[in-house]
Amino acid sequence: MCTGYWISVIAERKANPSKRTGWDVAFMEKIGPDATMVSGGFPRPIKQGKRKGELTWRGVEMCGPVIVTDREVAEERARYEAETGNCGDCLGEGNRCVGWHKETGKEYRACLTCSGTGKAGREEQSIESERRN
Repeated sequence: MCTGYWISVIAERKANPSKRTGWDVAFMEKIGPDATMVSGGFPRPIKQGKRKGELTWRGVEMCGPVIVTDREVAEERARYEAETGNCGDCLGEGNRCVGWHKETGKEYRACLTCSGTGKAGREEQSIESERRN
């Protein structure tokens, strides 16, 4: 899930204060060393043709742009971990997507942050285990 996920969560909160469902990121650009500019909106479904039902950004009014800082991302991740006890990188899944291929789909590996446990606080767990040894 990493940083991109948290940026989209924060951007949606800033750009969609009414919490209307269906908001999505359309554009994300890193600006400077510690901020990302995000625009989004409510993509609409295509009504006819072979792509009927797929979402499109054509004719959609965009929300934003909003700026999301690296500090906001760190705070959001920390809040999530404190509230749920889950790892902020894999969201408690224990694995992360590390690639994608058109034939085989997504490829997953154990989350490096939590060593595949899905639990928050890997650093604290490591320190405790070192103290016991």
